[in-house]
Amino acid sequence: MSKPNPNCPKCKSNENVVLVKRIKKAGAVVGGAAGAAAGYAGSDIMAVVGASIGSFIPVIGTTVGGLAGALTGLILGSALGSQVGEQIDEHVLCRYECYNCDHEFDA
Repeated sequence: MSKPNPNCPKCKSNENVVLVKRIKKAGAVVGGAAGAAAGYAGSDIMAVVGASIGSFIPVIGTTVGGLAGALTGLILGSALGSQVGEQIDEHVLCRYECYNCDHEFDA
């Protein structure tokens, strides 16, 4: 359960005060890129094995396996990076923005 947003120190409102999630967004991008690279590198070996066993055209099996690994890594890495970034935003930075007066402040 999340804690209620604080009142804005400038206009005293708490209705349109939101947690700024910059690290969450950056974590999703970095995690996605790292996951895609790791997924492609890790799936490359299995794609070659699968292509040589079950495919008449090894290039297609290798390419599809590599792309599948990269896509899986992208999705999982992005989700993990987003979760880590959200925890940093909430528990370390605690930066809020008031949409009523555009003031940004620490909790």
